[in-house]
Amino acid sequence: MLDCFESEPKAHANNQQVNLRDGFWVNNVQVSPATGELICHGRQTRLEPKVMDVLVLLALHEGQVVSAETIFEQVWPRAIFNPISIRRAINQIRNALGDLEKDVLKTYPKRGYALHGMIKANAVSPKLLQGFSLNKQTAFHRAPAYLLYSLAVLMLCGVVGIFFIATSSSPKIPHVSNLRPISATLEDESFSLFTPDSNAMIYLKDPANDTLGTQVWLSSLDRTTSNLIWQSNEHIRYAAWVRPSVSSYKHQLLIVSQQGNELVLKAY
Repeated sequence: MLDCFESEPKAHANNQQVNLRDGFWVNNVQVSPATGELICHGRQTRLEPKVMDVLVLLALHEGQVVSAETIFEQVWPRAIFNPISIRRAINQIRNALGDLEKDVLKTYPKRGYALHGMIKANAVSPKLLQGFSLNKQTAFHRAPAYLLYSLAVLMLCGVVGIFFIATSSSPKIPHVSNLRPISATLEDESFSLFTPDSNAMIYLKDPANDTLGTQVWLSSLDRTTSNLIWQSNEHIRYAAWVRPSVSSYKHQLLIVSQQGNELVLKAY
């Protein structure tokens, strides 16, 4: 593990909620949600906005196990649940924190994830964070009565309009059911990628036994077949389909693995 976490003792966050959007610390790592930056001893990394939202949510509930379903509902409220998005975000956060041993951001199988460490806000604020709280408080409780009445009328008009539009059009709205993730297993998975013909996908697995390194799996979209195509003792970070030349119609799988502080490229 990097020395970002060597000297800091573990401690629970204060019960008082603070506005972590103004910036906070995870042990010796400075986190800036506004810019997506994490800084530790001069080393700077960046996280995507949704991945940073996951980190903020876990920091707000430091030491508490937050389920994957709850994380997805808070960060991707209008999307269909996909555990691959959660695992990908968790892996990116661990990489940014230098948490190679996975003892700061821990996985609790079939329960969720918890962030352990000293969480300190840049500046304590009496404002309660509006979003990413497991105990939701909606604005309806504090809004004036006439606003609630106006909102109710608008909602009623919307429902009536949708009803007339739906009944006047002949095409039926498709119904989607029995959705299942393609690659959900007990191992930590991340980085899914479709094959060039879009008939299958590859994804990375980090088995529970860290000595096995990272595995690259190929799975059909109907989940009837799933094959291990690559295994490395190093941690694989990324993969991509490339063509050896402009005139070639065949694709090769380019795998990027980490060996110490260096990145190594291999073609499969």
